[in-house]
Amino acid sequence: MILGIGTDLVDVAEMARRIERGRLLRVFSEGERAYAESKPKRRMQTLAARWAAKEAFAKALGTGIRAEWNLEEIEVVNGENGRPELRLGPSVCGALPEGARVHVSLSHTETCALAVVIIENG
Repeated sequence: MILGIGTDLVDVAEMARRIERGRLLRVFSEGERAYAESKPKRRMQTLAARWAAKEAFAKALGTGIRAEWNLEEIEVVNGENGRPELRLGPSVCGALPEGARVHVSLSHTETCALAVVIIENG
């Protein structure tokens, strides 16, 4: 049974401006930053898609961004065959029902990045 669905659409140019101002890069894990750096032509699109995933997760959970947990606790990693997965920190896991499964899909163009997150009952 689906417990929540979240989507987020990010403007890549706006993401670049926010990162250049130094306010946003800290929410990405070392692994997320390294992955983006490994794709220099698509660095901003990659980061924008990962930001969208963090926001989409919060929407799927139904809480929005909360003080009990930080965006840094939501990390996009590549699973088998490069498929994106979310690795969640302990505070975020505590907000999920026991046994819940989280699915994420990412997409981007030159100008926009999109993420969809589905949380389902285990």
